[in-house]
Amino acid sequence: MRIRTKLAIAILVASVVLAGVVLVGLEVFKDRAEGQVRDNVEQTAGQTAEQVDAVVRERVNTVKFYASDPRAADPSTAPDRLDQFVGGTRFYAAQLIETNGTIVHYRGQVDAVDRRAALGRNVSTRPYVGEIVNNASSSHVSDVEVSGDQRVVIVSAPVFDPTTGNLTAVFAGAIRVSDADFFVAARPLVTDRQTVQINATANGSTVPLFERDTTFDSSIAETATVGFTGWEVTVAADRAPLNQRLNDLALAQGLGILLVVGVIAGLGFWEYSMNLRQTERLLTAFGHMQEGNYDYTLDLSAAEEWQQISDGYNDLARGVRERERAIREREQRLGVLNRLLRHNLRNDMSVILSYAEMLPDFDARDRREEAAEKIQDIGQGLIDHGQKARDIETAMESAADGVETLDMVPRVRAAVEEYRGEYPTVEFRLDLPDTCDALAIPSVDFAVENLVENAAEHNDAEDPVVEVTLDRTDGAVELHIADNGPGIPDHEQDVLFEGEETALEHGSGIGLWLAYWVVDKSEGDIEFADNDPRGAVVSVRLASPARPDHRPEDEADGADAADTDDEEPESTVDAILGGDGADTSDGTDAAGAEASETADERTTADAAGDEGGAVTEGERADTGDETDGHADGDTAAADADDYTTTMDAILGGDDGEESESATDEH
Repeated sequence: MRIRTKLAIAILVASVVLAGVVLVGLEVFKDRAEGQVRDNVEQTAGQTAEQVDAVVRERVNTVKFYASDPRAADPSTAPDRLDQFVGGTRFYAAQLIETNGTIVHYRGQVDAVDRRAALGRNVSTRPYVGEIVNNASSSHVSDVEVSGDQRVVIVSAPVFDPTTGNLTAVFAGAIRVSDADFFVAARPLVTDRQTVQINATANGSTVPLFERDTTFDSSIAETATVGFTGWEVTVAADRAPLNQRLNDLALAQGLGILLVVGVIAGLGFWEYSMNLRQTERLLTAFGHMQEGNYDYTLDLSAAEEWQQISDGYNDLARGVRERERAIREREQRLGVLNRLLRHNLRNDMSVILSYAEMLPDFDARDRREEAAEKIQDIGQGLIDHGQKARDIETAMESAADGVETLDMVPRVRAAVEEYRGEYPTVEFRLDLPDTCDALAIPSVDFAVENLVENAAEHNDAEDPVVEVTLDRTDGAVELHIADNGPGIPDHEQDVLFEGEETALEHGSGIGLWLAYWVVDKSEGDIEFADNDPRGAVVSVRLASPARPDHRPEDEADGADAADTDDEEPESTVDAILGGDGADTSDGTDAAGAEASETADERTTADAAGDEGGAVTEGERADTGDETDGHADGDTAAADADDYTTTMDAILGGDDGEESESATDEH
């Protein structure tokens, strides 16, 4: 599982757990908040019930106080006492009832007709009389009686004879159940968020004593009982504020969850950007390196440590790229030299051996001299090949120090003068400035010499001409070498720019390869074009010291340093070909380490000519087929064993029988 997937799962799990914890906490808070409101409502209901109960007890004590007065028991003073009771209390009527239940006195705010009708009535069955007479209660409060829109209760107390202490009558007072008489404490409790309702039970039905019109869609209600009367006090609180607070809290918690999740996600994204994404980029970069794309640049700028890793990777990629480039260049040079040794050297040595074997059989002196001249020419050609191989080694060694500022005028002039004497039939035309500095390696002379030599050597025109021009264009130095010869075949150019030789497509010599490598190490470009009307134009473009747009020094240094480590076999090849006069067997062992194919293909027929029938067309075909067969069968970069096998074939080891048979047949 990828790290970013694990991170996403961790963030999701953390979010779910956090949401669950918040929801549970919200429910717990909701229960506690509702419980707190309910406790407050219950406490309010209880306190209201206690306050109503205190008012009721006060009314009862008032009745008991007047009933305990001796004047209430004296028939002569009882009416006055009743009048004092009604006038001095909140009771609107009072009665004095004998123990047998007969009403003997009736005073108060009552109609005279009703008073006369009540006097003499027997009310012994009424609870407010019976509880006092029969049960000897100290006081009694009757159930609420409904009279029209009024609620009335009767409070009674016993009247005792002060002399005997016997019960002589019942003192009863009637009072209206109103806000002013009983529920003064309840009125402030009624608000737009809370209401109070007090109910009483009479004859099995509920009678409202105190209520308001305030209603709530949702409320929290608690009920308490007035102890003395049994009235029920219900306090209801509006639930809307609590719901609003809970909703606000839920919203705040939700926003908090989103904020926390956002912070976690932000931290996760930051972590991803800082580490995980950098890791993915690093893995991607290594994937490019594994695929051979060393030009991929890694940029990890999230932190200083990642920047160091990025720089380290880029340095590694650059080093590997330069190493690969050096290896490819080395394999390229090995391929060219391998073809030289296995193809051109084989053919030339075969011709030399053929002429050497036939030389004693020539009777005519001129034939022997001609054969000796052929052997000498071909041998000199082999020596020239060895010298060019040695020049390659020298050029690669000089490239290790990088480019430097060189005046190209004397170098071009010296190269032309050298080949002017060697090819007297060729007309050399020079167009050179007084001085022309360019950035190149010290061995740039080899490139100039080989390009001039190639233009002169292969020029088959009736009036051969080689034009050499040196000038500065667009801040660069350009060298143009034009001839009117046969031109350079396209396949010869393709070999150079494709970077490797094949068995069916190879260069005609290592001169062009030497020029190409020297120009490349000089951080320049080489181009081939057709001349008008006939011939070829080779253009070499080098950077001018005033123009810093050549390849970066670190790349050039890296590639050159890699080339310095390569141990090329050119010096050994020189020994084989006689350049240094080294022993042939030693040369074979040394050259075997890095043998490679060359592009210089000379046929046996060219070397031997048609004179004297030294080598027939059939023999030349056999030799060419055999050579191409070996060239196709071997790799571009042969190891020491392959090289030894090839040298045995060249010198007559493996294929010696064919060579000898060819000689015998001839």
